[in-house]
Amino acid sequence: MKKILLIFVFILPRIIYSNNWYISTSSSGNGSGNSWANKKSYTTFNWASVQPGDFVYLDGGTDSLIYDVNNYDINTHGTVASPITITKGVDANHNGKAVFRNTSPNFTGIELSDITNTIFYNLEWKGMTNGSGSSTWLIDFGGNAVNVTFSYCTFILNYSEGVGTNSEASSNNIKFLHCNSYNNLDTHTNSSADQFWLGGPDHKNWEFAYCNIINSNPKTGATVAGSHRDLMQCELNWGRGGTFTIHHCFFDDRSAGAAGACIETEHLEGNWEIYDNIFKSGCFQINDNKRRICCA
Repeated sequence: MKKILLIFVFILPRIIYSNNWYISTSSSGNGSGNSWANKKSYTTFNWASVQPGDFVYLDGGTDSLIYDVNNYDINTHGTVASPITITKGVDANHNGKAVFRNTSPNFTGIELSDITNTIFYNLEWKGMTNGSGSSTWLIDFGGNAVNVTFSYCTFILNYSEGVGTNSEASSNNIKFLHCNSYNNLDTHTNSSADQFWLGGPDHKNWEFAYCNIINSNPKTGATVAGSHRDLMQCELNWGRGGTFTIHHCFFDDRSAGAAGACIETEHLEGNWEIYDNIFKSGCFQINDNKRRICCA
């Protein structure tokens, strides 16, 4: 009985007293991250120090703040009962947009190589504003990820890929809820710009719900037929042993006949549930041979 009581006393403070962290593009005060007055720079913030139930607030300024990232690793570990939440500031003068932007054509923006029970809420990811069109990712699931949710987040591709999975990594129970994804660069210089490239057999139980996934209109002078940019592509034995679910989403390929698909699948495994979605702009063809769905 004494041993059980001791364990309860040790765990209870973590349940009740979660911490708030305050992060910005620069530090102030003592830089402890315990308040906006003592905010900590994201470049020196130790994500592994965040505990279950904690909230990490990113400074959004009065309009927006840009967090330039190259292979920036977020490795947080909450619990199922007490997930970690990463979101923009909610206080006055700190509640504008908080934007992660990858600035190099050779590196991933955010790397999720070891993360569990974490929620990304109301944040934005953006590709480079200019570049050579080399392949780079806004977010890469590069390791062990379990119970990670993106809620009310926005992904904007400029000279970049979108969200990708390392085919040799693993993930389980990944959700995109009420998110928006836009491909704004529609030129021949981007050899590939899939908004979601999902590959590998050890990525299980992914869900997309109430999302808008859109290829924007071609820009002036674009060689649209030379680009390959699916809204969503699944390959390399994607989803083995799990369930891949897409429901109540809006897909729109506005790229006017370019080589792409709303959803393209190759070597899909596991259970595949797609229902109550809207496919616009000619997204209607189904090819069971390649399981190519909703071709533009």
